[in-house]
Amino acid sequence: RVKSFIKNILTKHKVLWYAYRVEFQVRGMPHIHGVFWLDKEEKSKFKNDDEKYDKSKVTQLIDEWVSCSLNTGDLELDKIIKEVNVHRHSKSCKKYKTSCRFNFPKLPSEETLIATPIPKDLPEEERKLKLKTSRDILKRVKEALEALKDDEDNISVQELLSKLGIGYEDYKKALGMSEKGDVVILKRTVKERNVNNYNKCFARAWNGNTDIQFCIDMHGVVTYTTDYF
Repeated sequence: RVKSFIKNILTKHKVLWYAYRVEFQVRGMPHIHGVFWLDKEEKSKFKNDDEKYDKSKVTQLIDEWVSCSLNTGDLELDKIIKEVNVHRHSKSCKKYKTSCRFNFPKLPSEETLIATPIPKDLPEEERKLKLKTSRDILKRVKEALEALKDDEDNISVQELLSKLGIGYEDYKKALGMSEKGDVVILKRTVKERNVNNYNKCFARAWNGNTDIQFCIDMHGVVTYTTDYF
């Protein structure tokens, strides 16, 4: 039933190809890695007249497929997400001597955006200064999120930034700046900082933890497929 349900979703949204593989962890628990590609007609909706992708349109596509919301308007789905798709730190998080190798908590944002590298034609000193400013801002926000207790997280992004003395526009610029390649930043509230990415239809059908990622370029697709297929 689940397989049929998911196949109907893929057909409805004009998925041209899909592939997946079931893997087993050392303890015997199965999990699935998969990739799907949208067809040309569907992708053409998100291009400019010069046939290049319009990032402002692509973020709309991402919002259609990927979410981290705790308030979907569907009480049953909300219950599923809270039960199976919220990250909780464990010993595994510190496997590589980091506070969380899965990078939780995630940075909040009032909108989905695509972070891009600093233009290469900027003077080196200016590039270094922009990167340092961005790192400092995001580090402060990250540390504040890590220190935040569950009964203190019902605040907006701007309220959190205000407590830190950071302007939202400065934060948005820092979020929109990547150090390497394009990176998707999902629309996310402070309360949703530990929610893993999911697709609403898949989550209802699967009723288990998912991590849905939008591959922004061919390098991301090739890296994923060669790692897992």
